[in-house]
Amino acid sequence: MGPYGLFFLVAIAIGGVAWVFIYPLLSGELPTERRMASVAHKEPMQRTPRSGQKSRREHVEGTLKQLEARQKASKRVPLTMRLSQAGLSWTPRRFMVISVSLGFGVFVVLMLTGVGLLPTVGIAFAAGG
Repeated sequence: MGPYGLFFLVAIAIGGVAWVFIYPLLSGELPTERRMASVAHKEPMQRTPRSGQKSRREHVEGTLKQLEARQKASKRVPLTMRLSQAGLSWTPRRFMVISVSLGFGVFVVLMLTGVGLLPTVGIAFAAGG
């Protein structure tokens, strides 16, 4: 790099530093900043909740909780209702006995055929379900 290149880079650097310090004085930003600082509050304003009324957020949270509780109650259909919807005339006890028997039977058959213990338990559980 020649002496002219070095001179050019130094001049650019000095000009950049001068720009940083002189530009705010010439642009009028300092008076604007002072005016904004005098108007702005030093502390954030605090909202006071209305007396006797719940905030909107608390009201919405309460409503959502009520809706969730209703949905949980409506999702849980009794076993007797599910059996009747499936077109079966079984009692819940009979359904449980048949499910357990089917799961156990599949477990025994798979163990006799030589399938591993872990897959056998999984398949038997699925068959019982």
